[in-house]
Order: sequence, then structure tokens, then C-alpha cells
Amino acid sequence: MFTLATFHLWTQEKSMNKPVIINSPCGSGKSTMIEVFASYMVRRYPNTFGCVIVKDKLSQVEETVASVNRSVGKEVAYGLKGFNPKIISKIEYQEQFKEQLVFPILVITQAMLSRKANSGTLEEIAYFYNEESFKQRRTQLLIDEKPHLVSTFTFNEKTLHDLFLDIKKVT
Repeated sequence: MFTLATFHLWTQEKSMNKPVIINSPCGSGKSTMIEVFASYMVRRYPNTFGCVIVKDKLSQVEETVASVNRSVGKEVAYGLKGFNPKIISKIEYQEQFKEQLVFPILVITQAMLSRKANSGTLEEIAYFYNEESFKQRRTQLLIDEKPHLVSTFTFNEKTLHDLFLDIKKVT
């Protein structure tokens, strides 16, 4: 039921002006769900569906690309690598931005997403050219990582008592 409800959220035609956060415990299948969703959608809508999947690490990018391509039976996913002279040359780094333009599914790291957002160049990864050479938008941004949205901490009796004292001081 959880998976079906999530897929429904991801495929609804109504444009959402706020992000949808799917939160569930580790090991509940969120990463698999993203891979299955992207694979299904690109098979079902081969000339129009496109998405960007964001992972924490380069190894996860590579695993996701391999999994989606294996599932679909052809190369539809492409993984962008950040510049690291031990892994990729400057020329190869620059070339990959041209190569990714023919893949509907783009898989990147959180660091790459942040770099693109901060430099104002997100548009470079927001579209692809389909098999008929028409420009299409990658309309889904699926961030598959532990969100850095909230700081969490544990309350104990003393912490809670100190919090109440602080609140009393300001009220």
C-alpha cells in the first residue's frame, strides 16, 4: 500500500509547488522503489519521461545506473561524476555533460546537485533529447538520501527540564 500511494504521488498530473518527502525506516525499500518507478516510467513513456535521481555517494550512483539499465534492458540512465583527477580527466568531466543529454534518467550525487544549484546551472541537467531528437524536461527530482532538513537529538529528563526553564525565562 505504501509503495502504491508513493507511486501515485509521483505520477499525479497536478503540479505541486512544494516537495514531497517520503520518509520511512532504513531498509524499507525507498531506493528500490525509486529504481522500479524510474524503470517503469521510462518503459511506459519512452519519449517523454525523464528524471534526476540524487544519491549520497558515487558508488550508489553507479549501482543505480546499472540497476535501472539492467531492468529496462537498454541504456536509459546515465551517472554524472564529479571532477576528481584520480577518477576522471578534465576533458572526460566536461564531455559527460554532453553525453547525458541523450539519457532520460540522470543519476547524480548530492554534492553535484548542490554545486549546480549554487552556481545557477541546474538547467544543464533539467532536460534531455529523446530518441526522436525532441527536447524533453526531466520533470521528477527524486532525492534518495538522508535529508539534511532537521537536526535530531534525544531528550532526557534534564534536557527537558532545562528547556522548560529557558521557556519560562523568555515568557
